[in-house]
Amino acid sequence: MQHFPLVELIPFVVPVLLFAALIVSAFRKSPQNSRKNYVNSIPQMQIWAQIIRITPLPDSETECTVTFADAANQHFKLQVPAAVCDALTEGDIGSLIYQGTQFIAFQ
Repeated sequence: MQHFPLVELIPFVVPVLLFAALIVSAFRKSPQNSRKNYVNSIPQMQIWAQIIRITPLPDSETECTVTFADAANQHFKLQVPAAVCDALTEGDIGSLIYQGTQFIAFQ
């Protein structure tokens, strides 16, 4: 029976360990986590806005898209939870709170 010294295994083991570490690192830095960290770094904004359009999302019972217009009549869309969409009406004017592209509240 032949014994291999550990020193001879290093050229084979080190690349395998480095590759495994790279794979684990790639999964830990998912794009979703990066986006969440980016959105959380943006300050919350509160503006007066009017609801222009409420559009249900196809194949989604949990969200809708709401088109808002700010005081300068600039239109933008945010994904809004369905429970909030049910309480909104096109033409409503109120205080919109959002953070980046994330809807927070409309009062």
